[in-house]
Amino acid sequence: CGGSHTLALLDNGTVYSWGDGKCGQLGLGSSVKETEQPRLINVSETITEIYAGFTQSAFITKSGKLLICGFIGREIIFEPETYPAFDNVKIKDIAFGPSSIAILGSPIQLDVLTKEQTLAPAVIWVWGHSRQGHLGMGDRTTITEACELEALSTKNISQISAGEYHMCALTEKQEIYIWGTCPGNATGSEGPLLTPHLVLGFEMKKPVKVACGNKCTFVLTQSGHVYSWGIGHYGILGHGNTETYEFPGMIAFFHDKKIVGIETGGNHACAWTSDGRVYSWGSGRHFALGHNDGENRSIPHLIEALADGKVLLQLSCGSSETVVLVERDIIEIKYKNRTNRLPVHSYPFVGHVIRKLAAHHRKRVEDLYLLDEGGNELSAGASIRDIKSDGNKVLQLISKPSMYDYACDSLIFLPPTEERIKNGCDAVPQVKGGAIPKLIEWLTFPQPTGHEYASTFLLTYRTFMTSEELLEELIKRYVNPIVHTDKIASLNLKSYKEQSTEAKQHIARLRVLNTMKRWLTSHADNFIGYDPTPVIRVIREFIESDEYLVHQMFERESGNILRLLEQLTNKEEPVYTIEKFRESECIPPSQPCHKGAWDIFKYSADEIARQITLIDYFLFFRKIQPGELIGQAWSKSKKESQAPNVLSMIHRFNLVSEWVAKVILTGRTQAARTASAERIIDIAFELFKLNSFNSVMSILSAFNSSALHRLKSVWEPKSGGISPASAEKLKKLQTSLSVEKNMVSYRDLFDALPPPKIPFLGKYLQDLTFIDDGNSDYLDDGETLVNFDKRVKLASIISVIQQLQKDPYCFVSIPECIEELQNISGFENHDTVTYSISKFIEQKTGEITNDISEIDDPVIREMLYDTPNWHAPRKRMGTVLHSAPPSPY
Repeated sequence: CGGSHTLALLDNGTVYSWGDGKCGQLGLGSSVKETEQPRLINVSETITEIYAGFTQSAFITKSGKLLICGFIGREIIFEPETYPAFDNVKIKDIAFGPSSIAILGSPIQLDVLTKEQTLAPAVIWVWGHSRQGHLGMGDRTTITEACELEALSTKNISQISAGEYHMCALTEKQEIYIWGTCPGNATGSEGPLLTPHLVLGFEMKKPVKVACGNKCTFVLTQSGHVYSWGIGHYGILGHGNTETYEFPGMIAFFHDKKIVGIETGGNHACAWTSDGRVYSWGSGRHFALGHNDGENRSIPHLIEALADGKVLLQLSCGSSETVVLVERDIIEIKYKNRTNRLPVHSYPFVGHVIRKLAAHHRKRVEDLYLLDEGGNELSAGASIRDIKSDGNKVLQLISKPSMYDYACDSLIFLPPTEERIKNGCDAVPQVKGGAIPKLIEWLTFPQPTGHEYASTFLLTYRTFMTSEELLEELIKRYVNPIVHTDKIASLNLKSYKEQSTEAKQHIARLRVLNTMKRWLTSHADNFIGYDPTPVIRVIREFIESDEYLVHQMFERESGNILRLLEQLTNKEEPVYTIEKFRESECIPPSQPCHKGAWDIFKYSADEIARQITLIDYFLFFRKIQPGELIGQAWSKSKKESQAPNVLSMIHRFNLVSEWVAKVILTGRTQAARTASAERIIDIAFELFKLNSFNSVMSILSAFNSSALHRLKSVWEPKSGGISPASAEKLKKLQTSLSVEKNMVSYRDLFDALPPPKIPFLGKYLQDLTFIDDGNSDYLDDGETLVNFDKRVKLASIISVIQQLQKDPYCFVSIPECIEELQNISGFENHDTVTYSISKFIEQKTGEITNDISEIDDPVIREMLYDTPNWHAPRKRMGTVLHSAPPSPY
């Protein structure tokens, strides 16, 4: 869909158009200004791709040529014309403004010797009207020929989009650039952006698509969340109102839905999930939302007409219409407990289906095959339509788990790696997965199984069984300690020793008790915070029962377990406080620099950094329990009860960031704001030296916020901002902790540093999410073989966090600092307030306000008056009374 016309591409490469054609966008010649019926566009070549703009159309031919018609610049083209300038360009995307065009493509390079063709990195070409600066060339000049947008030539662009008078580009590094005129550009800069500017706030969100609307922008992230900002007319932003958002805000309606696609037209938008459910919102004019009432929607609503047995193939939004291509002829494929519905048109053969599902489920193609309803395996070349005509409505997808070199019943081992063989660790094989009873058997096996196996099992078992089920399996194992060693013995492991049946069973039972003891000691958090009575009661009954004779056979071990049970019964949740150390053991604390009320200048920067580090370590980082890091508990519906300490540390990160912005922006004069910024940089640099990375990243996040980033009067020495020395410190922090290349600089630095150290928690949470999403929970279709290798990967990260929690910082706490730094805060409606203050400090004209006490917003002004240590002049009978601050505030 375009602004007022629609294009359709058929399988045979022909194109039809209909709608308004006054500007030549229909491609049907000057005599056809409008048509209500689709009409064939006369082009001599086969078309493979089509693009519809506001008043333009573009076509890519099979040979790679570009054809365009419509209103471009000052010219109207009524029939598709070839643009020879792009004959040697592999076009990847096209975006249209009202009278402008942007093309993303990779120049084709020819090797003179080998005659082989290669593609250069993708670049953007633009031309047309630029009244609002939306060509990004640095001015508003109309361009009649395609010109490369050099500002983005080195950014490796992957996708582009255009709104009415602004454009966006997404890079392969998942950065977003914006230029043109659009209220709320999310860059911290005022007015039209005549050149591309980086959109702030997406450093860790991993955008995968950007879509420009009329005066708004949408971003879809890798996690399936949707963000929007701009003018909210008709509820187009999806936030439940019609307000203007100057910063990206997540559409809350989609927080628990996995969105895989989004499109926007003039004043409405659509998004759809992986299972094909389509939602629409914004202007309901001309019934563009598909809800049969023509009403506007400020929150996404499901389009019921598309949810009834239809598979979404493609969706496009125009100015006031939506076109959806669906496949009614579908085939259902069952896999495990899920059903996939695929359009027969797009996947006509069995081989196509298997390749699609292999990519979807992260499986190897050679490990998958399809069965018909009779259980017969289908060949890759079999036609899906023929299979359906034979009466098969539902097919079964089967996965063949690779057993590699070792197999012991339903316990699967990984082959030894070269590194393990070199280090002599091949004596104990690593478990890839297995049925739960077999995992329990290996946990209590009478031969060496490796310390890591037991640790990983007890750390992660709650991802595939409950505590009650684990206890039940352990008791079963004690009752039936039969050991299957035949296949293990055939592996010729160095650690394997011949044992009598009685000895093997005795050791197996002993290891059941040792596992219980380890469970109760090293993983006591499993039993705190909820009612552990049933588990504790069953363990006690098991130990004391005359049926099992545990106490008689293992008196010492059973006695230890009973004492642990008693301790757990009376144990309360731990209260975490900052440990007190003798001053002789620690760095001597600094003395106050002044006797006034507390502020960031009262103590030295290194002392404030030490106090922040004490708070971060003892009151937040050390409290995190291993179970909170399993199964993305911090992002689930019960996150408050399942991951309270992770959430607290995330909240602390955001709070520090908001506090930093508040401290700098509430400086009454430019000198005060600059002094505050320099002191915060000094504190961040001292935190960096203390390996206290979570707060350093929080401070850098504040500096990158739209409200602070735009303040040239703070950040540029030539504009009276921070000193060159402070600017150099900030540059070092930004380089060392750069988010580029998956934060490789930070990772290398952190791994090389000795403890104590506090990691940037967000990086670990991202790694855990990647492992959790990228690896299946089970190895088989019936979900009986637990993917234990996935648990090993998760445990390897969690164990690092656990080790860091054992190395505390030894500093003397200063009660005044601790109290003040614990009770920091930002503003209510923080983003809106800070940006309003920022705009008052530096206006669109570039004029800088030195004294912010006369800010015209009464609500914000009252907030400033209520800020501790903020000294604003008060008006009385036409006279301004000033009070002198005791610090650089």
